Amino acid sequence: MVIVLAQATARPEHRDALAEALVKASVTSRNDPGCLAYSFQADLEDANAFTSIEHWQSRADLDAHLATPHVAELIEALQGKVTGPPVIAVYEVSSSSVI
Repeated sequence: MVIVLAQATARPEHRDALAEALVKASVTSRNDPGCLAYSFQADLEDANAFTSIEHWQSRADLDAHLATPHVAELIEALQGKVTGPPVIAVYEVSSSSVI
């Protein structure tokens, strides 16, 4: 399993437009092959900060997702609307359990 955590902060005047683009990306991406979960959350302390959490069955599934038109649309939607480049971390997980 592959987990992706990505963080970005919207410029205040673009927060709503960015939130709309993130919702669209979430809904579309959940239908990609190998997607186990995909969501965005707004920070409770900074309403302009967003974090995405993605779970993919494999790195190949993530790579295929990254090559889709809807990811290109999301990247385009970020242009000029965020305070800096997103911080993205990819974790390859060999096992997990519920606590």
